[in-house]
Amino acid sequence: MSQFILNLDREAQFVGASSMSEQPVPLMLNTLLRPFISELDRLGIPYAQLLERCGMKSQNFLLNEHYVTVRSSYKFVEECAEATNDKHFGFNLGSKAPLQSLANFELVDLSRSSLGDLLSALILDARRVNSSATYTITNDGEWVQVVGKRVFRPGKPPAQVDAFFAAYMRNAIRIYAGQRWSPELLTIWVCDPSVLPISQLNNTVVIKGDRMGARFRFPSTWMVQKAEEIIQRLDRTRREEREQFIADFRTLLSGQLGNQSLTMNTVAKDLSISPSTLRRELKRNDTSYSLVLTNMRLERAEHLLKESGISIAEIGKLVGFENPSSFARAFRSKSGQTPKEFRALNASER
Repeated sequence: MSQFILNLDREAQFVGASSMSEQPVPLMLNTLLRPFISELDRLGIPYAQLLERCGMKSQNFLLNEHYVTVRSSYKFVEECAEATNDKHFGFNLGSKAPLQSLANFELVDLSRSSLGDLLSALILDARRVNSSATYTITNDGEWVQVVGKRVFRPGKPPAQVDAFFAAYMRNAIRIYAGQRWSPELLTIWVCDPSVLPISQLNNTVVIKGDRMGARFRFPSTWMVQKAEEIIQRLDRTRREEREQFIADFRTLLSGQLGNQSLTMNTVAKDLSISPSTLRRELKRNDTSYSLVLTNMRLERAEHLLKESGISIAEIGKLVGFENPSSFARAFRSKSGQTPKEFRALNASER
């Protein structure tokens, strides 16, 4: 017998249940909200208040995997669009979400799978991550239909939720279809087509459905396309994007090395991202704000020590160190020499 605890804040905890279908309250894993929270954080919009307003505890929300009520989650997603003043928030976010971002697909080896494998994982794992809907796939040899059906009727049309899922699925289908991809051969049913930007759909057919779930139809031949080469190409693109981010970051810093009051918050603002996003992006590149800034300052100092007659104290000031002793200490830590020793050695080599 399953036992359920529904807290006063409307968060649900799962206790000893063997199947999500046994639960009287539709639930979903909190991790499914991660893309929305990350986007709010990137935009510098506090998400804690939104979570609280929607009946969910904000403290350490994403640290531990747990179930939350679907109605609270739906409300949160819709309010995200209002907070960002972006009618297409759900679609734009779903379009750029990595394939691994939905818990349903975490167990799939994306580099060796086909679209059929991916969609099968959606159905097989759906009960673990979300008790609000069931999914079916039909394939008549010409067309495939993927149908999501909610087990409850939402009070309001979950427009942004469906838009996110529609964009995510469209992107997944496009990736796996590869060279066979033709946007006009994909049909999407959602409860509110107006939240899908026509300019980004490239002739994908969008039909008004109902609030009970999104549907998709596409050619059967797309189901067997392997994704290995496509995923490798995407990996290269992501790597190039990370390299470009570091290049842009270094370019921004290079013009402000002498600014002793330069902070990560200031740099993040200049890059139009939040400090936490900047910190996360740098961590993905195995570095940090302070490490990059210090190394760039010392690289500039080495150049000036070699190529100019500026005094050592003035060079330290020009590259952003507060005083000669902090400059000498940092320089010696990196090069094993004092600035004076470095200048003398390089002067003798010229």
